[in-house]
Amino acid sequence: PAAGAYPRARIVEPDGTVRVKIVPRGLAPEATFEAAQAGAYQVSVRWIDAATNKTLRETHTQYRLAAAVKAVPDVGADVEVRQIENPWRIFDAERFLRESRAPVNAVSVKMLGNEYESVALAVTNRKARPATLRIECKGCDQYVDFREVPLVRVETTGRPSEDVLPLLGEGQTIWLGPAETRKVWLTLRSKDLAAGTHRATIRLGDMLSVQPPLEVPLTVEVRRVRLPEQHVYRHGNWLYLAAIKDEAVREATIKDALEHGTNVFNVPGVSVEVASDGRILKANTEPHDTLVKRLRGRAFFMIGGSVGVVWPRDFKPAPALDDKTYAEAIRWYVAHMRGLGVGDKEWAFYTMDEPGLMGRDSSFANFVAGLKRIKAADPHVQIYANPAGGARAEVLREIENLVDVWQPDLHLVREQPEALGAIFKKGQYWHYEAPGDQRNLDPLGYYRMKPWVAFQMGMTGGGYWVYSSSDYWFYDRYANAGYGTVYPGAHGPVTTRRWEASRDGIEDFELLWMLREAAAKDGTAAGREALRLVDEAVAFVTKGQDQVSDISRQVRPYTPDFDKWMEYRERLIQAAERLVHE
Repeated sequence: PAAGAYPRARIVEPDGTVRVKIVPRGLAPEATFEAAQAGAYQVSVRWIDAATNKTLRETHTQYRLAAAVKAVPDVGADVEVRQIENPWRIFDAERFLRESRAPVNAVSVKMLGNEYESVALAVTNRKARPATLRIECKGCDQYVDFREVPLVRVETTGRPSEDVLPLLGEGQTIWLGPAETRKVWLTLRSKDLAAGTHRATIRLGDMLSVQPPLEVPLTVEVRRVRLPEQHVYRHGNWLYLAAIKDEAVREATIKDALEHGTNVFNVPGVSVEVASDGRILKANTEPHDTLVKRLRGRAFFMIGGSVGVVWPRDFKPAPALDDKTYAEAIRWYVAHMRGLGVGDKEWAFYTMDEPGLMGRDSSFANFVAGLKRIKAADPHVQIYANPAGGARAEVLREIENLVDVWQPDLHLVREQPEALGAIFKKGQYWHYEAPGDQRNLDPLGYYRMKPWVAFQMGMTGGGYWVYSSSDYWFYDRYANAGYGTVYPGAHGPVTTRRWEASRDGIEDFELLWMLREAAAKDGTAAGREALRLVDEAVAFVTKGQDQVSDISRQVRPYTPDFDKWMEYRERLIQAAERLVHE
């Protein structure tokens, strides 16, 4: 048997009424093997006449005690649950059981209105045998998902780490070894919950046990402050939906992206076929129109390239005609987007990736010429740029009045914060990064941190390369497994701790923005105190981030004290409840 078990045997009784007594040699009578060392034990089995108390038969057998499992006292329950105070820390069951002060078999969550929240539970199998546990939620199925927390191999370190968070299977079951404790992840949604306290019951039971399932009360407190449906924060990570050919997978990806705060999407450009005199004959707008119609009102569109002009075969237009026709095509596209219900401020042309990467070279010169050509056709058309590398201030000044949406590499801004900040703040100002081996990045110190950094630097958006790139599920020495936020699945993306943390950061930004706006308008002592609190919280959370580089992120988590961080968030929520009016 495993440690903690009673020896069991099937005994064919002799005639008459007997008692059976099992006595492990060297242990107290009827004791379990809990206190024993690993090894072999001789066990006596006696048949005793109940009337005379005489031994009718005695046999001896040998049991070998396994050393792999440490017993948990059996108090009658099959399973025990504790809420993990910091769900983002890599779970160490032994340390958690030794140090946790969380109440047993009770889960409580505080949430803003219209937000998502992550909770982790430590689930313990209290039996000395394996158990398959089913987990269900009575009264909260519509706003709680249960997820597994398997370990994956990080490419650059070879170390196992928590990352992917797949939903529990169809039966919502997990397997636990004898006395094993495992981490289970919960994702809660408050979108459809009114402000106030909501109660439900989480049930966990061993499918082989006669004990009734454990019933764990779940208390969800939804605060009076509700996050807006349309976020101020612009989040994008180069999600090319047009590349997903399976319609069901594409729709699942759209749903996942929107639910995680993505509101900037890459859309392929369009082309127009023209006659030799420059008249527009036909427009090729698929799959452009499909994506725009699906996401209009919920997204900012980065249009790949600008508008392609297709001349008749073997016809070479004169430069003047070419420029005139291109200008007409640009104006046609503006009208087309308006016809689709998309305003002029809801999209921009994305004509070149990372302009200025190599400084002011021929590629950059062509980029500049293209921007001027677009603005000559319609000066109100927005242009997007994500400068990086050699795009120093002296290079970008040439286009500072041509670009409307800036999303520079954050490292570029760190090198010339004042000079580049003066240029970028003339338009919409976001930022991005593209560090490799992202599974080695701390979910809080990188993914949740990014919107805080944006807020601290006066930006209204951010992102990172990339939504999905690598297969991630299996190790492949030849794969570019350094990039990607979600795992590809047969029916759509599978989320990660990093992706959940990214959404939390976006929600934090919205809270900070709402509170600052309300406090600035308030004009009272409470408003001034709220502004001071915002500055103090942002300074605490972002401390040291100005020293971050791609390389240093791989050796340091850059994560502030989690408990203090959450204390600041609670104070911000309380201030918002006093100042923000729904």
